[in-house]
Amino acid sequence: MPGTTDVEIWKIIFQALTALVGIASITWTITWAIRGPKLRISLLDSRGDPTRFGDSQDAPLTFFYHLRVRNRRKWTANNVRVRVTGITKESKGRGQGKQRAPLYLIWAAHPSPKPYLIDVLGFDDEACNLGYITEKERMFKLDAMDPARFAQVDKWPPNFKGFINYQETMRVELVAVAENGRSNTLYLNITWDGQWRDKAEEMSEHLVVSTIHTRAFANVLSRLGLTREPD
Repeated sequence: MPGTTDVEIWKIIFQALTALVGIASITWTITWAIRGPKLRISLLDSRGDPTRFGDSQDAPLTFFYHLRVRNRRKWTANNVRVRVTGITKESKGRGQGKQRAPLYLIWAAHPSPKPYLIDVLGFDDEACNLGYITEKERMFKLDAMDPARFAQVDKWPPNFKGFINYQETMRVELVAVAENGRSNTLYLNITWDGQWRDKAEEMSEHLVVSTIHTRAFANVLSRLGLTREPD
């Protein structure tokens, strides 16, 4: 019957259009995977960068530690933020603790208006603050903030665990995320024996910042009785 034939024809057309939309979607995804930016995050210098925390002559000596976020393709990575996806702490005599919070590290360039967002141009890289320790406070702190507290004096979330004191260890899980790309996941181990030195080479023997591999990180969490949660 003519009516039945017309229905069958429209079904075939609809199925063909659905298939074309699916193919177009897959093609778009593959195109952006190939043509978009490619981000890589790594530790910039494990020795830290000695500076003064403030502009006055008596400002305390401070060691800043940085990450490098590199874009290996020519396409700009838009609104890149370095997300802290996990913090695991070990404190002598106080067991372990873990925090997962919406935390972003602050870029060394301090872009305006949001210091945790920056564009990374093609074949370029940017430095991001990991954390710092001052001679006065003698406490290593992640230079991180909760974006929901952007306009507040206290930039950290409640029960913030991103710091270490004497004989403490912190393991941090980080990833650089852009609107059009995502980096590898970086795992760092940060430990301090409580001793202070004014020279970077000597201080790096006491406040040790090192990269750990994925398998090693998983094994550490397993020994601590902790498991990784998805991002």
